[in-house]
Amino acid sequence: MNENKKIAIILGRGVEGCGVTKNAVEFVKFHKNAHVFAVADKKWPRHDSMKLTYTGFKCADASEVEKIISEINDNFDALLVYSVPSVKHSEMCVDNFVNMLGKIKLPKTMVQVDHNIISILRNAKLMDICNSMDRLLTHSVSGAFAKWCGENAIHTPLVSMGVGFNYDMHREQWWKPIDEQNDMHVKWIGRCALWKGPVEMINLHNDHLRQHGFITTLEGLEASVQSLIITHHDGGPHGERKNPRDVNECIRGARRKQALDLYGKEKPGDAPWLYPDYKNEECMERLSRCAFGADLYRLKKEYYGNNIEYCHAEVISSGTVPLFHRHFGDHIIHPKTGLPCTHGFSGTVWYDPDNQDHTAEQMIKLAGDRVMRDEWREASFEFWKGHSDSSVVNVDIRDKVLSATPGTGNRFAGVERFFS
Repeated sequence: MNENKKIAIILGRGVEGCGVTKNAVEFVKFHKNAHVFAVADKKWPRHDSMKLTYTGFKCADASEVEKIISEINDNFDALLVYSVPSVKHSEMCVDNFVNMLGKIKLPKTMVQVDHNIISILRNAKLMDICNSMDRLLTHSVSGAFAKWCGENAIHTPLVSMGVGFNYDMHREQWWKPIDEQNDMHVKWIGRCALWKGPVEMINLHNDHLRQHGFITTLEGLEASVQSLIITHHDGGPHGERKNPRDVNECIRGARRKQALDLYGKEKPGDAPWLYPDYKNEECMERLSRCAFGADLYRLKKEYYGNNIEYCHAEVISSGTVPLFHRHFGDHIIHPKTGLPCTHGFSGTVWYDPDNQDHTAEQMIKLAGDRVMRDEWREASFEFWKGHSDSSVVNVDIRDKVLSATPGTGNRFAGVERFFS
């Protein structure tokens, strides 16, 4: 039985504390016979943001790598690679990583979750690594990674994957009674990536919600160069930064250090509060006490596959009414209805950039009616659990990992690659 098979997971870039790490966290929750091995050559700022048990090793140290190779070959049935070293890792680290993959004799599968070709190209020796795999998994077989594989004669079979989440487990830990929530609080969670919609969230609040006494907080914004676009109308690496947005910015300097003391002190009608990266459990507690949770993720339609983000799933199963981007909902299909997720009632408020008045009107109505809001959040939980529960999605991933055939990548010619 596949549930008894042991799967070794490798985080080749280390424990980054963002989406890739969350993939590993959720898979280990689902498949108890999995263990994570993480490259520890570089320590990431968010490495302790999520609870994850793992074995760290210095990939630039050949003796440590040999121990990991032996442990995986001797004790596991398959290998699942969730990330690989970046081009900024040392040459020794990268070379040892590639050699390690060659010496692991189990079925080898790699997951690629990046949507953007710029992010994909930050992976070191990606062609060598992909061709050493027996199967590749990605969100969309029409996305940037699939296109890159085609352009670079990658021989390994490429198939689609879902994003699975244990909705029931998360709900049991965080869901609050409706009267313990702030009816007027909207919390966006994510990181400093413009395609997650932080600017849209700021504008929706300042232009439509603020005047009605709402509080909007955004959590997860690291102080990167891109954050200057979020904090300034004329931001960015070459911007003059003379025209700041109307926000309460707590992601740099002294204000960043004060962030933990400022949570909960926001007042109705304030400008949006921008907070730094967070520890997952602390953020989930704050989120669960809000009426609305937001992730305004938007990509090119061919990049979505059929997948949510983990921030979507956390918003839903923490007991908030979700606020998601309509473009996203228009282009993912619910497996039980066969229709786009915006068709029919899903308990979701859809952010419509062309009709923000309607979005705000729905939120104002729900803020003032706890009975209706409770019905919406229950409906959203059932709808989205039916879309991407780990009991279905992670079974598919596990079966694909365990059924990969060793040596496949080296045997396939370019014209024989397949998509499914």
